[in-house]
Order: sequence, then C-alpha cells, then structure tokens
Amino acid sequence: MSRASRSLLPLHWSLIAFVSAGCGLVDFDSEVSRTTDDVRALVQSRLNVEPPPRERLAEEATLREEVRRLLSEGLDEDRAARIALLHHSDVRAMYEELGIARAALIQAGLLRNPVLAADLRFFSGDPEVELSLTQSILDVFFRPLRRSLAEAELERAKAQVSQRLVSMVGEVRRALVEVRSESQLLRWERESLGAAEAARDLTRQLLDAGNVTDLEMAMREARVAGLKWSVASAENSIEEARERVNVLLGLWGDLVSWELSGEWGEALSLDSISGVDVSRVESRSVGASLELAENRARIDAAARHAGITEWERWVPELEAGLSAKRETGGEWGLGPAIAAALPVLDLGQAAQESARADLRRHLFHHAALAVEIRAAARTLRQRFLHLRDGARFHEDVYVPLKSKVAHETLLQYNAMQVGAFDVLAAKQEEIAAQLEHVRIVRGAWLAFLDLKQLLAGSLDRQRLKDVPEVSGHDMLEPADNEGGH
Repeated sequence: MSRASRSLLPLHWSLIAFVSAGCGLVDFDSEVSRTTDDVRALVQSRLNVEPPPRERLAEEATLREEVRRLLSEGLDEDRAARIALLHHSDVRAMYEELGIARAALIQAGLLRNPVLAADLRFFSGDPEVELSLTQSILDVFFRPLRRSLAEAELERAKAQVSQRLVSMVGEVRRALVEVRSESQLLRWERESLGAAEAARDLTRQLLDAGNVTDLEMAMREARVAGLKWSVASAENSIEEARERVNVLLGLWGDLVSWELSGEWGEALSLDSISGVDVSRVESRSVGASLELAENRARIDAAARHAGITEWERWVPELEAGLSAKRETGGEWGLGPAIAAALPVLDLGQAAQESARADLRRHLFHHAALAVEIRAAARTLRQRFLHLRDGARFHEDVYVPLKSKVAHETLLQYNAMQVGAFDVLAAKQEEIAAQLEHVRIVRGAWLAFLDLKQLLAGSLDRQRLKDVPEVSGHDMLEPADNEGGH
C-alpha cells in the first residue's frame, strides 16, 4: 500500500462514520399503521364505530363483498357508518395524510447527509487535488428540536383526521334521517292529494247538479294541481336524499339500489333520544373538542418552532469535517475543516419575532375557539330540547286531537249533521298535523345528531346555522269549506 493510500485511510473511515450516523432502515408501513391505529381507537371511543385498519383498505375485492353484504341486510345508521368508513375514498386519503405526517417525523429524526467536495487543479506537473468532507455540527443539536416539532405536527394531523372521521359519520347518520323523513313526508303528501282529489270529485258532482259555482270547482282543481306538484317535489327530494347517501358511502353502479331497514317509528323513535344526557354540555364539548386538540398541537408546534429560531439566531450555521489535499508532485495532507456563517447581516430578529407572533396568534385563536364551542353547545342543547319536546307534544297531544276531530266529524256526517266537505276538511287538517309531526321529529333527530357530534369532538358550523324546518302549515292550509253539503 502506498504512502498516499495510507494517508487517505482516515478519510475513508471518516466518510463511513458520517454516512452511518443517522442512517437506518425504517419500517414505514408499520409506523403509519401504528399512527392510524391511534386515530381508529380515538374515533371508536367517541362513536362506537371503528374505522377499518389501513391494511384492510387495500383489499378491494373483499371490501366490495363486505359492502354488498351490509347493504343486503337493509341500510340503517350503523351499517351506513361502517360502509362509509370502509368504502369512501376520503378515508384512504386521510390515512395518507397521516402517512405524510409520520414521514415528516421520521425525516426530522435523520441527520443531514455529509457534503463531499473536491477540487482538482492542473499545473505543469501532476494535478493538485483537494478533498473535503463536512457535516453540520448544529444539525446534531437541532435534531431533537426538529423531531419534537414534527411530533407536534403529527399530533395535529391525528386530531384533524379524527375530527373529519367523526364528522363523516355524523353526516352519514343525518343523511339517513333525511331519507327516512322524506319517505314519510311523501306518504302524507300522497294522503293529502287523495283527500283533495276526493273533494274535487265531489265538487264536480255538485257542479253537474248545479249546486256549486265554477269558481268553487276551479279552486278544488287548483288545490289538486298544487298538491300534485308537492307530491312530485317530495319524490324528487327522496331521490336527492338517496344520492347524498350514495356520495357519503362511495356507492355507484348496482350498489345504489339499497333499501332502508326498519319502520319510520322504530328507526326514529322519540324514546331513543328522550333520556339523552344534556348536562354540562359546555365543559364536555370543550373537553372533547378535536378542533381544540388540533389547535393545541399547533400551539405546541409554534412554541417549539420559536425555540428553534432562537437557536438559529445566535448560531445560524456551523459545519465541521475533514479536508485532504495533495499538492503537485507531493503527498496527501489531512486535516480538519470548519465553516461558519457570520451573523453580521441577518441577526435573525425578524424570524424570531415572526415565530413569536405565530405562537400568540394560535393562543388567541384557541381562546376564541373555546368560546365558540361553548356557545354552540348551548345552542344545540336548546334546539334539541325544544324540538324533542315539540315532537313529543305533537305525538301525544296535537296529532291525536286532530285525529279525534276527523273521527268525530265523520260520526257527525253519518248522523247527517255535517256535510262531506266538512269530513274532507277535517281529514286535511289531520294530514297537515301528521306532516308537521314528521318535520319536527326529523328536526329533533338532526338536532340530537348535531349535539352528539359536538360532544364527540367535531363542530359543524354549517349545521349550527341551518335551523331545521319544522312547520308545514303554509303548505297545507285546509281548503275552504265551501260548496253544498
């Protein structure tokens, strides 16, 4: 071995040492699966519905068969939530977001690659060669700070994905309530049309006998025409509600021909939501808020970032390593190499103030967000209690009274005390009460699901603004009781 080769041996071993430092094979799939498992456990604890493991989502054929099996059993709220978590592509996209955050954490724990530089100068004799291998010294000290910052970002991503999964399940359950209520509304719209058609046919008979005027006949015809449009609109509303479910469940092709399971009264029974705990909703919603958890992670990340910029302000860049040089016709020389940036033009004050301002921004937003969540909890609790009590009042008092009026009117008709139009008008009022009852029950269930979602950690601001429609009096005013008896 030549003297030059022996002189380069320390450089070779130093290169191997630098490259080996911070290197290591990472089982990325295992790390991401561990992260998704944390999110799955959190969502399951909030909703009693467990998202599928990351590995299972890759089994396309198996998932398709599982979806078919669940649909064949009839669609209810729990099965729909399971299908959405299994089949919707957004769930896969959310898992990939977790993978990105986990990859950033792994990357933050790695040292930067060393820099090998070479200079070659040609003179009249042998060329002059200069080699250097440098590595950032500060990289070793910044590595724990970078990793802690990436850990905070990972926690933020986990809270964000958990919130979106909770929101997805809430949307699915609300969509099923809409389909059920629209189907029930269509039933009563058809009942109302039938009563109006009976009144029209009776009016036509009276018109032929000369007992009513053309005006009265036209009014009956107009009412029938209006209710036909109401029935058509209700049928269209069902189709739109079903398509909303298809989107949320990721269904297409022959999978969209699903049927609901259970009857209206069973699926949306008021008894199921009568005993809901609405105490301490403010503190419970704040404690469960995934949006607050996400913002806490942002605050943590901002605080750690501010710490990193403080270090960089005073020691912006420092590199050390080895330098080797061979002059023309000479031997190799080996020695240390060091490079440092001089903090004379950029003292890092702007970066430090920016980091501190970002931290304060997140702190102020956190306080405002907590106030918003508390207000939302009070609003949704009041909305739920009002609509639940209203639905119970309609079910126990108002609808039975309207039904009794219709029944007693029929008895009076049989006794020839009132005319046929009185019977039909009473029936229309009973149907109008039933329609209003359906709308209030729907509103009560939607308010319940909104409050439940908030207590599970997700605030839907749009749902907070959308007050449920609960009254149908303007649509189904009973026809004037005019005409002969």
